[in-house]
Amino acid sequence: MKRLFHSFLVVFLAILSSAGLFAQQNVSAPQKFALVIGNSNYSGISKLTNPVNDANDMAVALQGLGFNVDKVLDGDLEQMENAVTNLKRKLIGASRNSYGFFFYAGHGVQASDGQNYLIPLQANNIQNETHLRVRAVSLQFVLDSLREAGNELNMIVLDACRDNPFGWNRSGTRGLSLVSYLPSGSIVMYAAASGQKADDGSGRNGLFTSHLLNNLKTTGLSVYEIFDKTMGDVKKATGGMQDPELSLRFSGANSVYLGQRPTSNVPAQPAQPVQPQQATTQPSSTANTMIITQRGLATQEMQIEGLSAAHSNMVIGSKARVTNVANGKEVEVTITGRISPSATRVIDLSRDAAQALNLNSGDPVIINGKYPNPNSITQRGMATQEMQTDGLSAAHSNRFIGSKARVTNVANGKEVVVTITGRITPSIDRIIDLSPDAAKALDLGSGGQVIVSPSE
Repeated sequence: MKRLFHSFLVVFLAILSSAGLFAQQNVSAPQKFALVIGNSNYSGISKLTNPVNDANDMAVALQGLGFNVDKVLDGDLEQMENAVTNLKRKLIGASRNSYGFFFYAGHGVQASDGQNYLIPLQANNIQNETHLRVRAVSLQFVLDSLREAGNELNMIVLDACRDNPFGWNRSGTRGLSLVSYLPSGSIVMYAAASGQKADDGSGRNGLFTSHLLNNLKTTGLSVYEIFDKTMGDVKKATGGMQDPELSLRFSGANSVYLGQRPTSNVPAQPAQPVQPQQATTQPSSTANTMIITQRGLATQEMQIEGLSAAHSNMVIGSKARVTNVANGKEVEVTITGRISPSATRVIDLSRDAAQALNLNSGDPVIINGKYPNPNSITQRGMATQEMQTDGLSAAHSNRFIGSKARVTNVANGKEVVVTITGRITPSIDRIIDLSPDAAKALDLGSGGQVIVSPSE
């Protein structure tokens, strides 16, 4: 009897252990939520062939990757806005490391101020730009809603770069403009570059969406590889006539997988002795930098030769791709200098770079290049205590939501590790806003000097 009981106990404990391990794995795995919208049967403007099919097929693909998917087909303004708000609610109620995915196929319009709008089905009541601002869904509303959710990663995919459907819109610009500022933890992909038209496709799906669907279903691709491969596939299929754009403000896109991670069949090798290495001042990995796309005006004031440029915060010595919006010409420049941050320009080019782009000073450009990862930077400045949340938390202007940061009180040397849970407006007066618990742990009054550094 004792032997039987002992055997039963061993099996029972093994089951409990397995259940505990399974629960831990579930806790650590990111929750995934998606919203897909496809508008085809418009009233008042041209109907589109594929967006409803695109949305249906995208929903199936994302469900296959473990996403909880909401779907809106031929949605009106209220349905679209409510669906975005519902996605935000789901992400707020989920774990911090959750993923959000927003997909839209349909008509999209760029207003005269550069803001983008997604057009609901009843478009016959949009008679001018004033109507557009209140009777269509602002892309900024989508971005702000996902930013407020505070989760780790949000992906926004827009297959909406078609000809402007409104006769009253005299901007002369096709498609959508690149968002000038992305919230942290965001990846935005456009079916075509600004000023290009996206092919609606001759089959079941639009050209862009068909390639994206293929790559989403390919096992072992990271998030970055999915989008990067889609860009290359579309550009190749159209002979460069359609060149999707990718904007990232998320440093871990190469290590995040929506589905199964890649497996290696290479047999394990015996451990090799570690060889001593010389010290180096170069970063040991790309974790200290991130790739960001930016749009703005370029000047030509640099007086040095070669393909070079000055920028406010791109990594000195790194390469950046600069595209002339007017003619599509591209050039790769080396960042060799600094300019002061400005609302009127994003980069200053050398004479050779401007000539290669056939660009005049003050013309708009798109830049794709390396920026310092805000989580890797150490800052010194003033802290305030205005947050009304519990726990060791803080708000920061650009460190990633959900990440950790070490805060040191300069006056007494006390340290605490906080979780970044909110945002403050960038300011020369303060670099961080602390919760009451964090300020108390540091014995710090509002206005005290702190050092904010990486937690590891």
